[in-house]
Amino acid sequence: MYFSINEKSYRHDVFTNPIRIDFQPIIGFTVKKNLLDFTIRIFFRYPDSDEILLDFHLQNLFEIENLNQFINGQNIIFPKEAWVTIVGLCVSHARAILFNMSAGTIYQEIMLPIANASDLAKTLFPDAFVDN
Repeated sequence: MYFSINEKSYRHDVFTNPIRIDFQPIIGFTVKKNLLDFTIRIFFRYPDSDEILLDFHLQNLFEIENLNQFINGQNIIFPKEAWVTIVGLCVSHARAILFNMSAGTIYQEIMLPIANASDLAKTLFPDAFVDN
């Protein structure tokens, strides 16, 4: 887990200066142990700036039976339903931990919204949603 916060760049009115929340997956795997390492990076910034206000990385490990059947070189090829489940679990886990980590900071009132896991998975893994 990694957590970094930049309070000095905070603009005091969230309603006139909405904060953008971005997600980035960082994926690794260990075939011999059937382990998927799915780290979700969540960062806050203003839409008009690349300056990061809050940066949070949370590692999630999943045991995937017969993981090798989903490996193609350095890529994991899961069906879209699997990505939706994994993304949903990771974001839910991140929401709880981020809520705790941001307590007592100026960002404590900015909640990670409940996201549609299917929509987010489609954004993060568009190739899995291409109909063949």
